Parts: sequence; structure tokens; C-alpha cells
Amino acid sequence: MTVLTRSPWLPIASIASGDIALICFHYAGGAASLYRPWRAHLPEAIELHAVQLPGREGRMTEAPYADIEALMPPLLQVLAPLLARPYALLGYSMGALIAWRLALSIRERRLPAPRHLFVLARSDPGQPPPSPDPRGMNDAEFVEHLRDLGGTPDEVLAEPELLALMLPRLRADFALNYSLPTRNWPTLDCPLTVIGALADKEVDEAALERWRPLTSGPFRRRMVPGSHFFIHEQTRPLAEMVTQDLLRPA
Repeated sequence: MTVLTRSPWLPIASIASGDIALICFHYAGGAASLYRPWRAHLPEAIELHAVQLPGREGRMTEAPYADIEALMPPLLQVLAPLLARPYALLGYSMGALIAWRLALSIRERRLPAPRHLFVLARSDPGQPPPSPDPRGMNDAEFVEHLRDLGGTPDEVLAEPELLALMLPRLRADFALNYSLPTRNWPTLDCPLTVIGALADKEVDEAALERWRPLTSGPFRRRMVPGSHFFIHEQTRPLAEMVTQDLLRPA
């Protein structure tokens, strides 16, 4: 058993006891608690570690990251104990971009590759997010953009003081989503599963399929009912899909 140093980056799990660590990244505006319900649906062999980015929940006083390249060094440092044992990466929407970029950073440093990469609700990194770039929007326009996306609770959007507290973090997350440098990225060699929703207007099946050439390893595309934030309605099916693909015999 490996005991991890307590860290605000990993609030969900702190003791390594499973056969493989599943390291999860939340969507823009979200938090590590997004994955707390998954613990009831994963087998003991899969150990859940949900990453908490600065600027939310227990890290509200910390400045959020708005640039994905600046995020990589601290992530690699805090996750080092997990990356030294069997692990997989999973990300949802913005988190999928982070998980993929982290896999490339791991490859660049010649560290052990993930056993599997799961990307959910995200078009391929070669394409900018389909929504309009919110970085040039004023606050009123940005709030309307959030309302259209549907991921921010109405009670937050309707409460000026709470909204003012959350806007810097939300703006930083959306900026991070657009911050990937333009370059010829290498191909991964780990298994890659992409998961999307049948009624997702942000990420359709064609956008998911464009992940296929980004790995030389096995590729699988899965679809579930729902719209862009299907993770909230499909917890059990998603956990079962991840379990099946991650523990499938080679």
C-alpha cells in the first residue's frame, strides 16, 4: 500500500489500495466532487483519484490556471506517486483536454504511459471548442453564454454576489480551454476510449471520431443518451464502461 502525501490537488482519495489508479479531471466550471458518486460504481480494483484544480471548493482562495502549459509542471509533480504505478487518465470536456495534454507531457518525459486514456464530451484537440470564444465577451455576454451551455446552475446565474465570486474561475477555465498551442503533436500509443452523448450539440459523433488518429493503440468510441453534461445523468453506465475497457484482458 502506498500512502500519498495529502494534497489539495487530490481531495477524493489519499490511500492507494487498488490495482490501478483512475485519475480524473473535471469540466470547465466544475470541481473534483463531480466524481464522488463514481466511487459507488467502480470495483475495488480501480482506485479513484479526482483532481481538484485551484479556484474551486476547498481551493477557492487560489488563483485558477488559464493556460494549459502552465498547468502541466505542478500536475506532474503532485501526481508523480500515482504515475509510478499502473494508472489511467480520464477527463470530461475541458478535463479531457487536460488529460490528453498530460499524457503527452508524460510521454515527453519518458515516464510510464497510462494504461488507458478516456476522453468524454470533447472534440479532438486539433479543433477549438465549438462554442464561441468567450474571452472577448463582457460579463453580461459571458453569463448568457453560460446559460446557453446549461452547465451552471440557474441559482448561481441569478445571484449577483455568488456569480461575481465565480466569474474569475469560470473565465479562467474557458481561457484554458482555448490555450492549447498550435503545433504538430505526437501520437500516443495507449488505448483510447472516447465517450459522447447522442444529443450533445457541442460535440457530435464526427468530432469524437477525430480522436482516432491521435493514438496508435486500440481505439473505441462509445455513445450514451443525453446532452453535453450527460455525466450527471449517466454515472453508473459511464463507470461501467470505464471499468469494462480498463480491466478488459489484453
